[in-house]
Amino acid sequence: MLQLRYQPGNMIDMIAVREIEGNTLCLRTEKAHEREYKAVLETQPVNFSLMSETEQEAVLEGFRVFLARLSFSLMIHIRIEPYELSSYLADLATVRSQAPHTSAINEVTDDHIHFVHNLASVRALLQRKFYLIVAADRLKIKGKSRSEIADLSKSELERRCIDILQDLERMGLHARRLNRPELVHYYQSCLHAKAAKAFPLTEQQLEATDLPVRPDKNKAVTNLNTELSEHKHTTIALQSPLKEYPNTINLPELLAPGLLDIKPKYVRVHHDDRDEYLRCYTVIGYPSRVSPGWLDRLVQIDEPSIEVVMHIQPLEAATYTARLSHKLTGYRATRMLEERRGRDHDPYIHEALKQVEVLREKLVAQDEQVFGVSLYLLVRASSRLQLNERSERLLSVLKSLELKAVALSLEHHRGWLCTLPDGRDVLKRKKILDTSSLLTAFPFASTSLSMEHGILEGVMPNGSLVIVDPLSDELQNGHAIKFAKSGAGKSYHEKVYLSRCLQRGYKVIVFDPEDEYRRMCERFGGTNIRLSPGSLQINPFLLPTAEKQGRNLLEEKYQSLHVLFDLLLAEKGERASGTLSQREKAYLNVCMSQLYQQCGITADPATHTRKPPTMRDFYHLLRQQTCGPDTFGLADRLQRHVSSFPDESIGLGQHQFVVFNLRDLDVELRPVGLFLATDAVWTEVRSEQHPVPRILSVDEAWALLQFDEGGRFLSSLARRARKYNLCLRVTTQNVQDFVRNEHGMTIIQQSEIKYAMKQDHTTIEAVSEALQLSQGARKFLLGCAKGEGLYFAKGLSVPMKVVASPIEHSLAVSGPQEVLVEENGV
Repeated sequence: MLQLRYQPGNMIDMIAVREIEGNTLCLRTEKAHEREYKAVLETQPVNFSLMSETEQEAVLEGFRVFLARLSFSLMIHIRIEPYELSSYLADLATVRSQAPHTSAINEVTDDHIHFVHNLASVRALLQRKFYLIVAADRLKIKGKSRSEIADLSKSELERRCIDILQDLERMGLHARRLNRPELVHYYQSCLHAKAAKAFPLTEQQLEATDLPVRPDKNKAVTNLNTELSEHKHTTIALQSPLKEYPNTINLPELLAPGLLDIKPKYVRVHHDDRDEYLRCYTVIGYPSRVSPGWLDRLVQIDEPSIEVVMHIQPLEAATYTARLSHKLTGYRATRMLEERRGRDHDPYIHEALKQVEVLREKLVAQDEQVFGVSLYLLVRASSRLQLNERSERLLSVLKSLELKAVALSLEHHRGWLCTLPDGRDVLKRKKILDTSSLLTAFPFASTSLSMEHGILEGVMPNGSLVIVDPLSDELQNGHAIKFAKSGAGKSYHEKVYLSRCLQRGYKVIVFDPEDEYRRMCERFGGTNIRLSPGSLQINPFLLPTAEKQGRNLLEEKYQSLHVLFDLLLAEKGERASGTLSQREKAYLNVCMSQLYQQCGITADPATHTRKPPTMRDFYHLLRQQTCGPDTFGLADRLQRHVSSFPDESIGLGQHQFVVFNLRDLDVELRPVGLFLATDAVWTEVRSEQHPVPRILSVDEAWALLQFDEGGRFLSSLARRARKYNLCLRVTTQNVQDFVRNEHGMTIIQQSEIKYAMKQDHTTIEAVSEALQLSQGARKFLLGCAKGEGLYFAKGLSVPMKVVASPIEHSLAVSGPQEVLVEENGV
């Protein structure tokens, strides 16, 4: 047994990092005064398996270009980690303690937290992270100082990172460079994952690494008595108290484990009273034939704390061509010897001869390149028993992929060094692969989609959580659109999601066409606004009161009122346009202007707090023909609707959960009700100086979208809602009509989040057209079960299943029998 204890020149020397300057790792070299500089990029993977063949070919061609431009060694690091739930649960606990929630919301929040804990205990909740370690060339320039060489190296590193980011972007991959705090945490977690989680380095500790150990040089003392008598104590008045820095010296000492216990079959890393057991494997054999993206099957292993590391080093083609020529000579000599002895040709020699000849020709023609590729697998565990169990499951997956791997007996510590962010292949267990062979691995394929903060949307088949923050800067907006056939579970998902929005303190507004949200509204103490033919309850003439200067809100109100009058007064039918004529609109515009002037309301926002007019006032104005004769008969057409509009509109600001119940509205009035509710929400949002986060859920939006003016209004809302903290969620069963509609396509394009649930053969074509689905994705949607589907966000798509806690489930069910069971317990 070999033990390397925490001693200068031993444990410290095993760690290559010496400083982290900005976003650059500074590594030690064999010369004390020289440094090697590296950067770390974190990239988001793509769902390669659900792409069409054409899309896969395009991605692989982008990867081919990436490899062709590679002129330096590169390390790719894939980490499979347990999902960190602390941030998600802490957010819920913080909101619960600070927000004035009802007891019902607190009860559901506690139930959801308990459910997430149980979910984590039953199945492995995993997240997969992808990193690229990029190196700068070690420069040796005479006449240049160390600082000048460092600046040149960092400039070269910056250029390489920019080139790689551009190449990744062409493949549809989004990446970014890690900054200093992220680099420190990443490096620390690679050394000891549990210690990094329990004892992350603080900013104060990092600041201390930049301080000198002693402020002054030591002075030699010749006579102790004389020195003490001559010493004078000087007091300096400080403007502010000094910071108390930890008693540390440099970054390697902060990062270094306390003990490295090297055994033949594993390594034990000890740090801060915690042990972590490591075992490392290297792949020494690959199958002769593989399908593109085969490495994804390894990355999707349902086992935490496993790391996949690939070192790629471009090689000189001329050198390798000479080796191939030597091999050809040997194969031909063997074949000639067999012919002389009268033996049949060895089929293996014959096949190898053909492959080597083809590869040599491609190398000479520069159609292919060669790379030295090392593939290491690192297993982490908290005990030897757990280490053995994880290793067995990993070996089982490797066997299914026909990959031959061996354990690095007595060299597990060196294998561990190969997986550190130093990007150094210490063992150099390389296999020579040509470009086409390396392409098939495509190490950026995965099906992970989650954020540190947000709302739980569902769970993926591989155990990963789908947590997305609709207000995150990572998204262009928080709008979502959902396509689902009847019975696919779209309302169930929406209710579960909205209950979690309430737990996060968001305000939620729902347009409920079938009275499905009544039980949920009653449970949470929300407001159920019932719109009916005789009681529409909303005054459409109400104006926003807190909008910033620069917009003519009165003119915008005229435009929205024109939409309403189109819905109320325009002729309907196949031959009718569904809109009022330009002359009718001009006359209405004059009347509306006159009506607001009578109330003392002008384009000046200061007048918008005055009492607004009502529909009854507008009707009387038309009847009196104050603005000229009503030759269009608009008053007659409006008369039957006047009594439905109130004198006082219902305010929404004080309610966290509002449901507009549209069930009692007939086919003619339902788009009117949808418009009034949407306009009321839009007016309320713009009346706040600092709009709070709101979710507006529109179930079966086609009822409004089928009218041109209604579709125009809804699509305009989708474009402008983000700056008011409003997230629009649209659900529809009429996929074909939605996709063919101009405003429907606008809403689809404006929605950053899309969720396609189970489809059938009558709807799959329209969904495929809207979401550009591959053949694999089409098959998945046709075969998935209730509550399952494909979730799209951040340019990624993942399969997802909706999951709910017991209370969330009881509120979300909508079938008659299910509701009866939940209400009566039978």
